[in-house]
Amino acid sequence: MSKRKAGRLGFVAASLLCLLSLVLPYCYGKEIDRWLQDNGGNWYVQPGTLSAEGQQNPLAYALYRNRFLADTGIETSSDAEQTGKRLLEKTEALAEAGALSQQAAKQARAILAKQGAQTSSKIENGFVSATYWVADEEDGTSEVVRASWQEKTGLVTFYSVSTDKETANPAGGMEAYKKYLGVDTLTDWTRSSGTEQSQYSWSQAGQLYLFCQWENGRTTLGVSSRELEAAP
Repeated sequence: MSKRKAGRLGFVAASLLCLLSLVLPYCYGKEIDRWLQDNGGNWYVQPGTLSAEGQQNPLAYALYRNRFLADTGIETSSDAEQTGKRLLEKTEALAEAGALSQQAAKQARAILAKQGAQTSSKIENGFVSATYWVADEEDGTSEVVRASWQEKTGLVTFYSVSTDKETANPAGGMEAYKKYLGVDTLTDWTRSSGTEQSQYSWSQAGQLYLFCQWENGRTTLGVSSRELEAAP
């Protein structure tokens, strides 16, 4: 083989090596992204943290992972019509499931139909949050509908609406909310005695804390991931 031909082959080989060094990491990254999307991000969890039962529940696992991710974003101004529409969809889903009383849902619809609202939203770590806030300048009061939900499934993990005591019925929505979230399959739910206006429940297996309550003029329900010792 001539020196010139050997030099050409060496140049081609070096060029291919450089090309592969650029392409392979990209392909690997794309494949990892595809795998995570297909498998819902089910990577290894250190034993002793979240139980096997909790890991098998998609929402419990997603909330658990999100608990350890940085939450540095803030809600920014959003389109009022679009934000109101999305919050109305979440309101109807909760009402249909029985997690939100029909009276509270009616109040939310009335708020979301009002004009001149200030609205904001945020997407971070696979969860979306949005706020619809209407102020009455004459009497200095305000009404709010706020919700957070998992972007992938649309499941509402937090919901709050301005209501009076007569329209609130948080105690009746606890079991319906569990079923709506798909966490009723966890076998170790413990429910506090609570009151007519406040109900709490938690699962050590899923490290989940769930609440439905009326307080300070708001009906609120939500679920979060936390240690059992942190639950009341």
